[in-house]
Amino acid sequence: MHKVLIISYFSPPCNLTASGRIGSWKDYLAESDIYPIIVTRNWTGLELNEYQRLEKSDTSKFLKEEKSEVHYLEYKSNLRDRLFIKSEKLRFYKILSRFFTLINLIFRNFSLKFIPYNNFYYKAVEILTKDDTIETVLISGNPFEQFYFGYLLKKKFPHINWIADYRDDWTTSELTPTKSLLKRIILNLEKKSEKKWLSNATTFTSVSPFYVDKISGLINKKGHVVFNGYNEELIKLQSIKNKGKYTITYNGSLYSTQKIETFLEAYKLFINKYAQSFEIKIYFPGLGYDKTQSHRVKKILKGYEQYYSITDRIPKQDVINIQLKSDLLLMVAHDNIKGIPSSKIFEYIGLRKPILLCPSDHDVLKQIVSSLNHGFIAEDKDACFNYLCNSIENTSPVLISNEETEHFSSTHQVKKMASIIHNLR
Repeated sequence: MHKVLIISYFSPPCNLTASGRIGSWKDYLAESDIYPIIVTRNWTGLELNEYQRLEKSDTSKFLKEEKSEVHYLEYKSNLRDRLFIKSEKLRFYKILSRFFTLINLIFRNFSLKFIPYNNFYYKAVEILTKDDTIETVLISGNPFEQFYFGYLLKKKFPHINWIADYRDDWTTSELTPTKSLLKRIILNLEKKSEKKWLSNATTFTSVSPFYVDKISGLINKKGHVVFNGYNEELIKLQSIKNKGKYTITYNGSLYSTQKIETFLEAYKLFINKYAQSFEIKIYFPGLGYDKTQSHRVKKILKGYEQYYSITDRIPKQDVINIQLKSDLLLMVAHDNIKGIPSSKIFEYIGLRKPILLCPSDHDVLKQIVSSLNHGFIAEDKDACFNYLCNSIENTSPVLISNEETEHFSSTHQVKKMASIIHNLR
């Protein structure tokens, strides 16, 4: 069996979406004759906010199974982390935390000392030194400074191939505004690091063709598309239908570039027409964590408070249960930004619920949703309103076949990653 060393800050039992990609590699790579050796942080799975995620973890553990092994390493909070944790109660510490965040953003481009989880690198060195049969290193970002580890490992062990797995793009991202001079300086510094660190990578992967093209243009490497995929356990879950109710769920983060106003304006018209006949509600699990975006939604839905629910981040299983009780799952594309197939689209597919994309991205999301019998695209408020009306009045179940969804599964995507790894040998 071919051994592959995988480095990733996020990994189960971490409850963030990013960990699911690593979890699928751990569970399914063995089916393609690959034995994953994973180096990650020791998570409890109870970290629900940024303060908890930066708290130190004093213990490490090693879990060896028949088809994988995982090194869960301790996390040593640095000064920036400790100040940020204190800033939850005292604003003064938030100012100090931002200062040391700036220091870290600059100097992590030059030294491992400024990366609080640099023990990942030293553990990787230890593993590769003890076992010279390991020929492939796979590093998943973000955090993207992990690619520094790959660059250094290739220099120390010239025989290895290393693959950079971009879940999102880094310095080519259009999601993060860079209007201030300071942000532009940091972006230029990171762009130089990205080019340097990826210079000795063998290849890279990302989650959409558009991302692969952008990254390839920057680092001059050939890339491959590997979606996140949905966990097959989702399709085994029992959907719940509540008579007399119509429930919609938007799961995950919301960005200023996502024009959710289109949907919400249609949603208000929908409420006005059907609220006397149905109990209608839209759920935003986790959105309360982002005060700016939750306020944005509340402002649009002013006067309709009984028809929505916004919560802080809650356990993953609770979010799944909310979606299982939903009649419709909502996707909102980014305005004039291509190449972002949010991870939740695959979870939606796995739950086999009707999916509404409103508005469209005219790119990868449109391609995915258009391929589904249970997917619909609304480009404007009127189309969205008409779809909601048809949906609530149509009592016939949506027919969803295995053939329609299976190529979006985690196992299928892991096979694509395995093929990339094998072709390097």
